[in-house]
Amino acid sequence: MVFSFIAMRAGLLRDPIAWLLAAGFLAGLGHLFLTPPFEGFDETAHYASLQIVADEHRIPIYGKDSLSRDVADYMRAAPRAYAPGPPFEQNGGLTYAEAFASPERIGAMRAAVDDAPLASRRYAPEGDPDWQAQHPPLAYVALSPVYLATKALDWKTHLFFIRLACFAAAMIGLAVGAVAARRHFPDRAAGAAAGLAIAAWPFYAPMFFPEMARLGNDSFCLFFMGLSWAVLLRLLNMPANAFAARLKTAAALGLLLGLGALTKAFFLPATAGICLYLFLRDFFAAKRAGLTLVKAGLKGAAAATILAGVFAALSGWWYLGKLLHEGSLSGGNDFIMLKEKGDFAALLAQNFSIPLFTRRILSLYLGFVWAGTWSFAKLPFHSVAILGLGFSAIILAWIYSLYKDRLWLRAEGAPLFIVGPVVLGLVYHVLTQIAAGPDGIITPGWYLHIFAVPLGLSIAIGARFLWLSLAGRAVVLGGLVFALFFGALAEFYQLTLFSGCSAKLGDDRAYHPLACFGDIGTMWSRLDIIANPWGGTAAFILAAGAFAAAIYVQRRFGRSLP
Repeated sequence: MVFSFIAMRAGLLRDPIAWLLAAGFLAGLGHLFLTPPFEGFDETAHYASLQIVADEHRIPIYGKDSLSRDVADYMRAAPRAYAPGPPFEQNGGLTYAEAFASPERIGAMRAAVDDAPLASRRYAPEGDPDWQAQHPPLAYVALSPVYLATKALDWKTHLFFIRLACFAAAMIGLAVGAVAARRHFPDRAAGAAAGLAIAAWPFYAPMFFPEMARLGNDSFCLFFMGLSWAVLLRLLNMPANAFAARLKTAAALGLLLGLGALTKAFFLPATAGICLYLFLRDFFAAKRAGLTLVKAGLKGAAAATILAGVFAALSGWWYLGKLLHEGSLSGGNDFIMLKEKGDFAALLAQNFSIPLFTRRILSLYLGFVWAGTWSFAKLPFHSVAILGLGFSAIILAWIYSLYKDRLWLRAEGAPLFIVGPVVLGLVYHVLTQIAAGPDGIITPGWYLHIFAVPLGLSIAIGARFLWLSLAGRAVVLGGLVFALFFGALAEFYQLTLFSGCSAKLGDDRAYHPLACFGDIGTMWSRLDIIANPWGGTAAFILAAGAFAAAIYVQRRFGRSLP
């Protein structure tokens, strides 16, 4: 047993995927240390929902429950994220630059962040409606033990542990998906490329860290997507004559997808796509075996029907309730608000234009590439566009390889069926927000990181295809190197914002350097009040070491990716 343990550890040390996952976790840990309280997307509303579940043992009620008094008390003395619309510095409280402007404010901020509460926190309503009550409760149920164990601690420590639990769930999903993808392909090089691409996703898609290393339910969506992906690949590897085993596996897949749907509505279109994929795959396999059209249809529908039945039995009650009570199957806050404005078709006809639609789609994609944290301060457009172009080239290469080699219904094509319906849903959201007029928000593209596992396989296939030419290799390697530098620079700019050494002013979304911009000593002393810069620095240094180790191990022990 001891020798088995040692052998397993030695194997992990020679596994570049393990090193990449360790590097991703450490880099996420650094982001956690350096992010001030409630700078993550929607964290004030997620915290209220978590408190309602943990303290009152009930599901948050959309339209009735409000934000938390504990958060409101904190916000009176501590800085909050910049406003999403101009003038950006008018955020209803203190910006980071304003909070660091006087010793009195610094003292009050330090007390708000670092002092433990006189009594343990407990939900009491105050402020705006809790818009995150739109979501199913599973993520908040999972986080309740962490909340209850740490709610008597200071805000910085309390939120760190809750965010850490979220990010750990995301990384587990990523790790399961990477290992499953590597094991699926009989060709060792193809399997290694798939596993490496999924494990490296956080580095060539740096928006992964602000999206997953925060208090929210998206990290749990990635957890369930990673597990679902592993079960789907297992199902694809089963022989067609293992009928009973395939149905059991399909039921297990429906169970995992149903749990995902009890976390967030993105699993509705994703599950529909998986059902279609399984039906088409089994139907055409049956046709090739000589079955009649009817028999092939019945055989094709078997696994998909079992999956859909288990999925509906587990999560259908939530969405049926949303449809009956709020008139929207997903129960999305934006859809409900649009319904109150009037007829969707009439509003869309009134407000739609091709240039506006094009800009909104571009914003959706750029939000996937990089949006920062909840302050939404913008880096130069060309830097984000370069990163986006690298992604686009690899994704287009993947789609072309699916067409060229007829891989639509193999594992290589599964991401198209999983992510494609979700993208269509986001495009529909774009249309609803155009219809909403001036009140319409930008559709968040960062949600697509929930599907980092299947998208990671897409990246692996596209990169292997491009690797066949010298120009393609330049795109792949240059894109990765650029993403690493971009991620580091973006993190630095975020720190200038959080330390009050830059600001987001007027109607300009970009970072405006202030007097202490680039003064590392001042930045670090300020960040030490609302974050943990030394812990973050140590974590990023360790992450860089783990990433370098992954490169060394791959070159020393791994087989060449192409």
